[in-house]
Amino acid sequence: MQVFETRLALQTALNTSENIGFVPTMGALHQGHVSLIAEARKNHKTVVASIFVNPTQFNNPEDFKKYPIDTEKDLEKLRDAGCDMVFLPSVAEIYPQGTDSNKHYDLQGLEAVMEGKMRPGHFQGVARVVHLLLDAVKPKKLYLGEKDFQQICVIKTMVETEKIGTELVVCKTIREISGLAMSSRNRRLDEFSLSLAKNLYAALQYVKQEQKNAHLAELLHHAQTFFLKNNGIDTEYLQVCLENDLTKIVDKLDGHKKYRIFVAASIAGVRLIDNIALYDEK
Repeated sequence: MQVFETRLALQTALNTSENIGFVPTMGALHQGHVSLIAEARKNHKTVVASIFVNPTQFNNPEDFKKYPIDTEKDLEKLRDAGCDMVFLPSVAEIYPQGTDSNKHYDLQGLEAVMEGKMRPGHFQGVARVVHLLLDAVKPKKLYLGEKDFQQICVIKTMVETEKIGTELVVCKTIREISGLAMSSRNRRLDEFSLSLAKNLYAALQYVKQEQKNAHLAELLHHAQTFFLKNNGIDTEYLQVCLENDLTKIVDKLDGHKKYRIFVAASIAGVRLIDNIALYDEK
């Protein structure tokens, strides 16, 4: 496995590669990331991953400072997973002119809801860094995990509006035995907090299972109270949205449309997100 710290060195190595699969990460890798590498490995001659903790997508400076970094272990995991090349740039390499930018992406309202509403500027930072990484790697396909579904919608919109010829491949969320979605943030939770965190998935599953038996507002209130509030979990949002454009649904669900339920909550000061489809996925 080759590791490159500069865009020029990476592009020189990729010069003769045409069928590239790409997995962007911020490090602190877990089995979810490994599964993305494995999926890319099935379909591409060359698999590239990046490790870059992007400062422009952190609206909370303390969150950026606390982000776990263990590059040597991350590289070992990527090597074991069959990754061919790793792009490991510095902030100066990604943003040679500095992190301030006049570039503004038209995200079609996606940055005004849920994560975008709670984290102003976050998705502009995401769109910007992914755009720069795609320009550096020029992959045929980009592999992303379903846990960050709103982020996937943002990246899909950016790819379309910027006319980038990369296909997005969305892979299933990898979960702990408890149901908790795997996340780099999970390692910041102690054993007791991890036992509480399983209630996020339980709340989502409850709404999915009971969606035909009660009014949506009642279901969400019960899920919020029983699974989250009663367990000391501080919820930022628990809501159902249309899958295609993330329009919030507050009333009845139309059986002919696809919906997802999303949650964001803090446990012991650690912010976690999750989502599941409210239909049976094949």
